[in-house]
Amino acid sequence: DRIRHTAGTAYRQPPLRKASLRGARLMVVNPVDFDFNWHMSGKLIVRPGEMAAALAGIARALAEEAGDTARLSQLKDVVADERHRAMAANLKAAGNADVLLGAYAISHPEFSTLRTLAAWIAELSGARLGFLCPGANSAGAWLGGVVPHRGPAGATFDRAGLDARAMFEQPRRAYVLLGLEPELDCADGATARAALQEADFVLSLSAFRTPAEEAFASVMLPVALFAETAGTYINAAGDWQGFDAAVNLPGEARPAWKVLRVIANSLDLAGFDYMRLEEIRAELHRLLDDQAAEMEGSIAPSIELAAPTTANGLERITEVPMYSVDPLVRRAAGLQQTAEVTDDLLRLNPADAVRLGIDNDAAVRAWQGDASCLMRACHDPRLPVGSALIRACGPATELGASFGIVRVEKA
Repeated sequence: DRIRHTAGTAYRQPPLRKASLRGARLMVVNPVDFDFNWHMSGKLIVRPGEMAAALAGIARALAEEAGDTARLSQLKDVVADERHRAMAANLKAAGNADVLLGAYAISHPEFSTLRTLAAWIAELSGARLGFLCPGANSAGAWLGGVVPHRGPAGATFDRAGLDARAMFEQPRRAYVLLGLEPELDCADGATARAALQEADFVLSLSAFRTPAEEAFASVMLPVALFAETAGTYINAAGDWQGFDAAVNLPGEARPAWKVLRVIANSLDLAGFDYMRLEEIRAELHRLLDDQAAEMEGSIAPSIELAAPTTANGLERITEVPMYSVDPLVRRAAGLQQTAEVTDDLLRLNPADAVRLGIDNDAAVRAWQGDASCLMRACHDPRLPVGSALIRACGPATELGASFGIVRVEKA
């Protein structure tokens, strides 16, 4: 009897449906009550700021049953209700369960807390902890050391670098961008754009030239799209999936790794002597064979539950439509004519709409900090009270971070 518990994933995962059809009981903690295509045995639909508290309630119920005084002391202010206890009981009774953190949870500002609580839930219930990667090659990036605090094969550093958010919140003098449209690809496009515009130098390696890029880029170099170069994806199961270029490169475009190698060679940097892609693959394979790294890392021993507030507005939920996730699909004319694209709708719970006096399909102005944009209201009972769902890559590019407080008023 397998149970899968997902925290904060907005994606419909076919393997989960297959598991459900085979008798698995699925439960979810999520900010939107999506039309899941499987039977749900339990769900907690809460605002983003309440997700940690929801997981803490499940952890509290499990810790009480186990008599885990250490964790109970850290969860002393948490109250477990019947919904938490029902989820905890299902996990505990399963004998073969997974606790999965989804893409939304991974991008959450409180991800470290969500991860710690999920690990506690897994340990106390005898389940396995797993992650549904937000991108096609997230596992490959970790294994290759393309993260600020780990090297290839999980090697540790004495001093960690900055993550992307920190690089923009603490502006740098120079930036190198690879296939990035910051106003669309960053969780806080406004902050990213401001940092790039103030930088002394910005090198952009991109397959597309855009007016937004021209506004901040000092130099633009054309690089290949994924289908124009060879490469390797490593999926969440750890399977290596190599591929060759499907089409010839246009114009003077080159594979990005070759461009980076030439730049590094001109700067006399070590470790950039590769001439063929096979050399890079072979070295990473060797490092992984030599070092049995624990890529998951250590679990933080303590948690801090923030108290969410919407006193001055609604808590923003951001959904990234599947055909807005990267520069290539955003430019696919056929895909952009489907229903799975961004729109100008601001979705809010009917109770919030009544409280604010906003009719369905009414013109509204959404404010986030000092930024605002015009949108159309949509009453959506799938959302928890006190929240607003805004799809990314549309009018939302004028607003701030994907998480935060938005104010809504009649236009």
